[in-house]
Amino acid sequence: MIGRGGPNGSIDPGAPVTVSHSAIVHFTVTPDADYAARVGGTSGGTLVGATCTTRPILADCTVEASFTAAFPAARVGAWRPSSRHFYPDTEAR
Repeated sequence: MIGRGGPNGSIDPGAPVTVSHSAIVHFTVTPDADYAARVGGTSGGTLVGATCTTRPILADCTVEASFTAAFPAARVGAWRPSSRHFYPDTEAR
């Protein structure tokens, strides 16, 4: 069983791991700030929060984490060019 991480984040354990036949393995997947994680590979793993959980391991396999830029939510409000300020809807104008 091998965990592989790409740039902009990490996977732990990131080195080859020996597991028992039919074991279920958990990996911690941590994206860097402003990045989101995805997992793939041949283990059939699913990512919930920061934990990737594999299916029962029946043969050599991998968990591969990749990290893409996460974009912040759009801001709703008003831009006032005269004051050069952005006023979110939650603030008094």
